[in-house]
Amino acid sequence: MCIRDRNGAAYSAAGLISVSGDARQITKNSYWMGHDMTSGGIDYSSKLEERFKFQKSLWERIESILRSKTKLTKKDLQLLRNKELWLDANQCIKKGIADKIII
Repeated sequence: MCIRDRNGAAYSAAGLISVSGDARQITKNSYWMGHDMTSGGIDYSSKLEERFKFQKSLWERIESILRSKTKLTKKDLQLLRNKELWLDANQCIKKGIADKIII
């Protein structure tokens, strides 16, 4: 997602932020990517279970925002949750990630 960059891209948390604006614009050469959450590395300590609980809770909030702000399908959200979802500018318009392609 891009607001002021001609060849912009929004990946990771920037992807979520980009769908939340009022004037959601994207340049024709931009890409948007969402992906699964990571815990900052593998941790086999007792904190692991708590991190998983937190990530599940956080993902449910993120998914709720994406469902309300976009036209992402259940399949799109599953891909986002388990792998990566890459979309070009035209796909972003179709999926409701952006409202307008700008030059």
